[in-house]
Amino acid sequence: MTLPTEVSNAVTAARATLSNPDGALPLPLRIAIWRAMGDVGVTLPSGELTPGHRRRAELAIRVVRHGLGEWEAFWTTREPHDLLAVAEAYLGGYATPREVWTAQNRLTLSRDPMETDDLVRTSLIAEAARDAAVVAGYDMFLDELSLEDDDLDPDAWDASFFVSCVFAAGPPWLAESDPAARRAFWTWYLDVAVPAAYPD
Repeated sequence: MTLPTEVSNAVTAARATLSNPDGALPLPLRIAIWRAMGDVGVTLPSGELTPGHRRRAELAIRVVRHGLGEWEAFWTTREPHDLLAVAEAYLGGYATPREVWTAQNRLTLSRDPMETDDLVRTSLIAEAARDAAVVAGYDMFLDELSLEDDDLDPDAWDASFFVSCVFAAGPPWLAESDPAARRAFWTWYLDVAVPAAYPD
């Protein structure tokens, strides 16, 4: 699969940051990739999603699917799977934006006061799935290039950042988190997930 030049350039710039000690992929560089994928928040006259919207939605869904094994190792419920199913139904023309919004708005995780660190960590997969559903239904807000992830409230984090936190056991600013695992996730993201949005 061959990436368009603008996307390829954005991926190359992003890849250059992964050698940093924290192994993070900064939000502005992720936004540059998403913007390069095509117009934001525009529906074609036929009612179909624009190619850019569809690519960003499929990318978010793919990222969450990459992390489902972490969820399944500690949870017996299927909240993320159900959200992804609704998102994919919308992309396939079998659900409405309202159905997507209702599904993500229903997400509640049963909390146990004795839950383990692994339950807390992997619960972020459900939050990632919620974001993927919102991206499928409504696309992304990509105008703010000056913010970093730690400038945002957690409910504004994107699916890829949530999943990176699951694999790395925390965000980049958490000293106990795992930079190597974070770097491995973002390497997969750039080398596999983004190109998969451009099948031959």
